[in-house]
Amino acid sequence: MRSTVRIGVLSFFALLLGVSVGVARESASFHFTLAKVFAAEGSYPEAIQSFKKAIDLEPEDAYLRMEYAEFLSRTGRRRQATEEADRALELAPENTDALRLAGHIRLDLASRDPRSLAVAKTVFERLRRIDPSDTASMLTLSQIYLNEGDASAALDVAEEASGYGPNDPRIHRMLLQALVRSGDDERALVVLPEILRLDPTFVEGRVALARIFSARGQHNEAVQLLEGAPPDRSDDGDTDYLLAVELYRRAASGGSTRASQLEDLARASVVVEEILDQQPTHLEALFLRGQILAGESRRLEAIEVLRSLNEVAPEDLRLRVVTRLAELLEQEGEVVEAADLLSSLAEELNAGASKGRVADRVWLEVARLHGRHEEWSDLLAASERLMAASAPRLRVEGALFAAEALQRMERAREAVQLLRRFEDEVEESTPLTLKRAEILLDLGETVESARILDRVMASGEVSALLAVAQFHLRQQNHEEVVVVLGELLDDEEVDLDPVLRREVLFLRADSYVEVDNAEGALASLAAEAELFGQGSELDKQRLLLKRAEILEELDRDGEAQALLDGLAAQGEAQPALLLVQYYQRDSRFEAMVPVLERALEGEGGAEDSLALVDLHFSLGMAYERLGRWNDATTEFQRVLAVDPEDGRTLNYLGYMWADQGESLEEAVELIERALDLEPDNGAYIDSLGWAFFKMGRYAEARELLEKAAKLMSEDATILEHLGDVYVALDIPQKAKELYTRALAIDDENVEGIRRKLARLRVGGS
Repeated sequence: MRSTVRIGVLSFFALLLGVSVGVARESASFHFTLAKVFAAEGSYPEAIQSFKKAIDLEPEDAYLRMEYAEFLSRTGRRRQATEEADRALELAPENTDALRLAGHIRLDLASRDPRSLAVAKTVFERLRRIDPSDTASMLTLSQIYLNEGDASAALDVAEEASGYGPNDPRIHRMLLQALVRSGDDERALVVLPEILRLDPTFVEGRVALARIFSARGQHNEAVQLLEGAPPDRSDDGDTDYLLAVELYRRAASGGSTRASQLEDLARASVVVEEILDQQPTHLEALFLRGQILAGESRRLEAIEVLRSLNEVAPEDLRLRVVTRLAELLEQEGEVVEAADLLSSLAEELNAGASKGRVADRVWLEVARLHGRHEEWSDLLAASERLMAASAPRLRVEGALFAAEALQRMERAREAVQLLRRFEDEVEESTPLTLKRAEILLDLGETVESARILDRVMASGEVSALLAVAQFHLRQQNHEEVVVVLGELLDDEEVDLDPVLRREVLFLRADSYVEVDNAEGALASLAAEAELFGQGSELDKQRLLLKRAEILEELDRDGEAQALLDGLAAQGEAQPALLLVQYYQRDSRFEAMVPVLERALEGEGGAEDSLALVDLHFSLGMAYERLGRWNDATTEFQRVLAVDPEDGRTLNYLGYMWADQGESLEEAVELIERALDLEPDNGAYIDSLGWAFFKMGRYAEARELLEKAAKLMSEDATILEHLGDVYVALDIPQKAKELYTRALAIDDENVEGIRRKLARLRVGGS
């Protein structure tokens, strides 16, 4: 059967058109027109024949080849399309249309032929040099770089494209991808704010920038960004959840007043509850609910939330849930339950190599928990788990814990042997070696201990020298501290970080003073004047205070006072509060008053309410210690006007009134508010017990003061208060025990306690 040529309606009219206008039947334009018509009606073989005839007639026409290549690519003939696109590019190497077409065809072929990707990249790079304003192609090139893992190059291209399409959301998203993949936070901090200025609705960019701020501890900036997100967004509540997280983190950072912290927690709670109304199984939001409750001092409620979450949480979240739950249980005195919870989790995680590493970190928390509560046999058991860990750092931690437990269990020789064995197994053995030296010293083997220390110092490493200095500090051996730190500071081959060097100088100066060489302390600081001159204002102020302290040791009080007056003359919050700490150490309350009054004249440069609160609180405390109770009350009330939830002020004012026997009901109310904020604060519990004592409610006072004495067993004031309660309850023997213990502690009321003991003896009890 003879083949026939099928001519469709469009093709027929194209032929008629050619005849009517006198188009040469053998011209390239005629065949090109016919090819386009055939292609439009789906007659692909006929279209190909027509394209070829056109190209045969005009082989040097780049546009003919580009049209043919585009047709071939569209109909799935990738190889042929590539050949035609390459030929077009040879004919017109600077033609942007040819470059764009060749690049996209090569990119399309890359799924089958990876070598085409490199060609496509080269083509788009050439197009970038010729026409960087082609934003669509630049986005393609940026994506190629990103797929290759070259986020920096992708970012360069996207950022250049944004100059030509500043409002193009596609460019914004590519910039964001490149910024996230590059990890270049500094660049993101420049680029993202500009994008958000141009496109405030770009939620992804807003969230990314907020995460960067959060990672830097700039939670205030993160909150402001997230609060500015448009309300009509569709992001499944992710932005709201992140806002709640940042509000919680801002509160937990401690950089604001307690009232502000509670306000942030309350706002975070509202957001979390809204999320949970829509998504009741949002587990991260449930965990955050527990965190918020704990931050609000609603610990029992937080524990219940986390207990429930622990039942359903997946492994990655469960680790955080259990760790936080154990922490809260420990604070509630449920140490056994906390330890059991952590131990059970560690046992469950032991299956599998990667899980084993996580389990090791949980065993570390178990060991720390037992160590804090001096449960030596349990600590030893947990340490054995750590000593079998895969990570060398954890094995070292385990050996140190085990040695401490053995030493406390009077098995010091075993501790020495264990440490010696582990020193040979790990590279970073300095902590183990120093612990062995410490135990040997306790055993009276001073020569061997000294030999070990000499060997550690011989390494000349900064970390080793600092560790030896800390060892001598713990032993109160300040002569050796001076020597060791001197070697560290004088070694010209050691390039100490300036911040660390300043701290080492302060430490050596203190040790000089301890060995009665205050002149040496002054000289050592003077020799490094340039180093401190390059530091912050805080560094300079600390140096001035340290010099004043040393001058007072030398009885050069006039010179010292001149330095202190110069610091006070600045009239700002930071130096004023530093001076307050300095004077308070020696109970120089009269000196504190003019410093604080001067700072408060202009509010001490206190730009934030927290600094203002600190100034007023410190002045109130100074007034109270000087017996100026009305002035103290005024200052404390000023604090509470700024921050109604400042626990220390609530407690201080309540205790002051209770101690004077005035406004006892109001005193109890203030102290109870403080305890709502910090339920386990021994000082606050003592205050409430003392207020009840003053009210004659001795049984309640006893219960509270016994609890406070357990929490702060070395506080002479609490012991004295409890002794007074026992006297009131006619339990003189217990009162004597408490007064005697209080006398053994250096306290300002020694004479008063002695008189109380004398009265008990006279009474024959």
